[in-house]
Amino acid sequence: TGDQVRIFQGRFSIMCGALAQDGRTLALAENGPVIHVFDAATGTPKLQMTGAKNRAEAVALSPDGRRAASGDGGDILLWSVEDPKELRRL
Repeated sequence: TGDQVRIFQGRFSIMCGALAQDGRTLALAENGPVIHVFDAATGTPKLQMTGAKNRAEAVALSPDGRRAASGDGGDILLWSVEDPKELRRL
């Protein structure tokens, strides 16, 4: 519809973001090495994925919102969103 649904507020500058296909999980990458994950329906912060060397230039979520991928200065990081840890660096 083009209507605003929710505003996600924080003290960070967003570089990029992704909404899972199921509409329940939102990932927002800040201008730094942290990716913030929110419950998209409530706007409640769920967790932060940290450990990147650089800022994320891109972020994507799996359709069910359980996995994430981010671009980190030439590397691709694969993350577990349920247990916020880096699974693999490509």
